[in-house]
Amino acid sequence: MAKSLFFAPTSIDSGLTSVCLGLLRALERVGVSVGFYKPFCQTVHRAESRHNAGQDSSVAFVRASSHLNPPDPIALREAQQLLNRGKSDYLLETVVGEYQKVARDVDVVIIEGLVPDRSEAYIARLNVEVARNLGSEVILVSTPKNLSAQQVDEEMDFSSRLFANPSDPNVIGVILNKVGEPEQAGLEPRSSSNHPAPSVIDYQTQCKVFSDGRFRLIAEIPWQPELLAPRVSDIARELGLPVLNEGQMHARRVQKVSLCARSIRNMTETLRPGTLLVTPGDREDIVVTTAVAALNGVPLAGLMLTGGLMPDQRVIDLCHRALETGLPVLGSDANTYETAHMLANLSSAIPIDDPKRIEKAMEAVATRIDTDWLQQHLKVARQGRLSPPAFRYQLSERARAANKRIVLPEGSEPRTVKAAIICHQRKLARCALIGNAQEIRRVADSQDLELPEDIEIIDPSEVRQRYVGPMVDLRKHKGLTSDMAEAMLEDNVVLGTMMVALDEADGLVSGAVHTTANTVRPALQLIKTHDHAKVVSSVFFMLLPQQVVVYGDCAINPDPNAEELA
Repeated sequence: MAKSLFFAPTSIDSGLTSVCLGLLRALERVGVSVGFYKPFCQTVHRAESRHNAGQDSSVAFVRASSHLNPPDPIALREAQQLLNRGKSDYLLETVVGEYQKVARDVDVVIIEGLVPDRSEAYIARLNVEVARNLGSEVILVSTPKNLSAQQVDEEMDFSSRLFANPSDPNVIGVILNKVGEPEQAGLEPRSSSNHPAPSVIDYQTQCKVFSDGRFRLIAEIPWQPELLAPRVSDIARELGLPVLNEGQMHARRVQKVSLCARSIRNMTETLRPGTLLVTPGDREDIVVTTAVAALNGVPLAGLMLTGGLMPDQRVIDLCHRALETGLPVLGSDANTYETAHMLANLSSAIPIDDPKRIEKAMEAVATRIDTDWLQQHLKVARQGRLSPPAFRYQLSERARAANKRIVLPEGSEPRTVKAAIICHQRKLARCALIGNAQEIRRVADSQDLELPEDIEIIDPSEVRQRYVGPMVDLRKHKGLTSDMAEAMLEDNVVLGTMMVALDEADGLVSGAVHTTANTVRPALQLIKTHDHAKVVSSVFFMLLPQQVVVYGDCAINPDPNAEELA
């Protein structure tokens, strides 16, 4: 029989959906068979309705990011009408029936409760009734904000009492979300210097409900402002703004808003990746400055022209090349102050057509859940088949244990630099970027990435000469001379392949700007195949919704026979 965990939020903005989906990801990752059920659909606010077309975001995200197909939740208004007519038994019978459909084939069901709302006082009652009738154990989701340890104790005590009657389910644990969230957490223009760092509280030891063992602190999830970054298209859709230049508005995210009314020399520091520049439409000097930044490779989030004003057509023509870089431009009939107010009050809900953002939110939660304790508490076993999250997790763990040195010949390519930083931070590999150190740092800076001090950078001009002799030895049977080898080593893929051939590196990753042929050919010439290998083949791990499968050969041999595939 499936176990069920009911997630009850203690406040309106606790990030309940992200926590539930993150736990779903965490349990899948360790091989637990898990399902998801949301009994009721919360009242959809106007902004969220524009993004999600009236659909429930939790259910839509689960369907999009997993093989699960949870039932549609009951509309809250319909539930309220049944309660008012004295048909609570019928309502709960329907809930139990839908839950059983989910629980039939899994070991654990995650149940997302309702978020408290002052205008809907019966929500707390519904949460308690659902948890009791489904026999669920309850996990509270709370956002501590600026509360002291004593105030957190009081809030947990008050919230848990709702579920504490002898015949009702007990609260087993707490997830603290958005730990360290500043008082002003939206996109309102502000200086970071105005906000002192919040005091650090060790909730595990300072809160009695945790230190006394009354509740388990299952996770502390830190505040991560990048999870709030909407796409420019989300802002245009929510505020109903005219799009003057679409550019890459569906991909560029707004990390910060900057109101620009200063002179050019005093605004250059605001021209950073992820910044949405808001300025009156007649400030043509700022428009041109923004265009120059875009042409210099700074991936600004976009430009918003306020007051219903437009630059002169000659200025627009001058900035034409900048618009071709993908710079989105929005308009606003409101003045700059009113526009800034609207941006500061954007909905924090994630649109259902933004899988990357919900994936980041799920990952932020999943990596901090105490899954070992949950598995032991629930006494559930791992399933035999690996889900895609479980595959990725185990692959990452094996990569960390292997600790391989991997050379990256496309060392100054932006995606390669970003990938190397991620691998370095997650300790997936010891990456060695081949390229000019100054250029690599410039690329990192233009992408607003922090290049770790201890990441390895190999300047090809400084090391190339020492590989000439070994390369001639490897290819002397083909008549290779020193001059020819030196010329071939100008190609960083060849240089990196020589490092692998001499056992100075364990592997090489290329393909961001090089073709498969250009990547594989040097390996065939310098490393060659194993004595018992007849062909070189490729393999793809395909992460389907429900399982992981292997495809071969999709890139090297155009028509392999059965033996070659095997």
